[in-house]
Amino acid sequence: MNLKLRFSLLFTFFVAIILLISSTTIYFLYSNYRKEDYARRLKQEAIGFYSAYKNVAQFGLTRNKEINYSHQNSIIAKQILVLSSDVQIIYKKSDSLPTQYEPSFYNKVAQRRELVFSQGMREGIAIYNTDSKQFVIVSGFDKFGLAKLANLQIILIAVFVGGLIFTGLLSFFFVQKAFNPLIHLSQQIQETTEYNLSLRVDEANGNDEIQQIARSFNAMLKRLNNAFESQKSFVQHASHELRTPLATMLSQTENALNKKLTIDEHKAVLESLKEDQIELIALANSLLLLSQYEKTEFNNAWPSYRIDELLYDAVANSHKLFKDIITSIDFVNIPLEENQLFIRGNETLLKSAFINLIKNAYYYSIDKTVNISIEILSENTLALHFINAGVQIQQEDIDKIMQPFYRGANINNSKGFGLGLSIVQRIVQVHKGNFQYHPLGSHSNKFTILLHSSGS
Repeated sequence: MNLKLRFSLLFTFFVAIILLISSTTIYFLYSNYRKEDYARRLKQEAIGFYSAYKNVAQFGLTRNKEINYSHQNSIIAKQILVLSSDVQIIYKKSDSLPTQYEPSFYNKVAQRRELVFSQGMREGIAIYNTDSKQFVIVSGFDKFGLAKLANLQIILIAVFVGGLIFTGLLSFFFVQKAFNPLIHLSQQIQETTEYNLSLRVDEANGNDEIQQIARSFNAMLKRLNNAFESQKSFVQHASHELRTPLATMLSQTENALNKKLTIDEHKAVLESLKEDQIELIALANSLLLLSQYEKTEFNNAWPSYRIDELLYDAVANSHKLFKDIITSIDFVNIPLEENQLFIRGNETLLKSAFINLIKNAYYYSIDKTVNISIEILSENTLALHFINAGVQIQQEDIDKIMQPFYRGANINNSKGFGLGLSIVQRIVQVHKGNFQYHPLGSHSNKFTILLHSSGS
């Protein structure tokens, strides 16, 4: 069952319930009104008759004389009884009808002074006169009232069935009209593939749910398109970076095979090939790290580490890589409590980020010096600053340096693949932090990592 038919049936079902409740309410309200109206007419008949009866009874003529009294409202199959306090019939009109009632019936009438009752299709009213201590009972058949009630029942059933059919057709029509924009949207979505993510579905000026879905879908397409473009760019840059050293190695190998080289020349070729292989290994490791970090998410079960201890370990590893590097670690301000220095995270990832920043600062510095400072910004936030003296990143490159394989205009023939800052950015994001670059003065660079302290 499709959604349109489901909505149509659901709407029709609710309307059917409303019609059924309305029709039933009208029927029972009119039925009660008919009973009350007929009881009122019977009471008027009883009061009028008994008044006439008393006028005749004072002359002692009631047993032998017919009392000709009829109220203006005619009562079909009318029966009138006047009984004494010991339930003996004093006067009876319409001998063909039964006059037997239960003793409890008269007790109720005497107690309540007035009682409306029914016997099958007959309806009546019994009145007890306290002055004369006599019962007056008038009953009849409400032929016209019951006929009206039966007609009303037929009309309500017809209205219910007709309203149900009309509602079903009308609801299906309106649901069809209401779903047309959604069907159109569905058709456009089906036309969207991985080859045309730049296409967008139509957005109207309204703010209904369908337009919100359209805008959300377009926003999702934009994110997907950016992701695909980023992935495509990443693959293209990776292929380019891999092709260059491989082509160099192939060229050197072919030259070596085509020439008769001395032992020293062979050694020089091997040394050159070794450098290219080291570059390839470094590139492959960087690509692997970046791929792994894309799938890593923050884990609340990670332990807490002192940030200064992690920095000292990263600096120690950097000194093993670069024998001429000069580093320093200091505090901008002293933490009030020791637990402000603790960071919840992955030790390996954090050290990798620090080492990459130290390497980046080393490669692009003019004096091989990297200054690291720790700053407590608030009770639960700290900043790590990595500062070096060197050519500053140009303004147009600042927003791009975190992208994989992007290298700014300040490279100055420095080795690298443009992956280090991308790795740092991803690691910081995993730890729910922030990574920023700020130029200092006219010849210094500062990279800042903002992290949340976790306590000891």
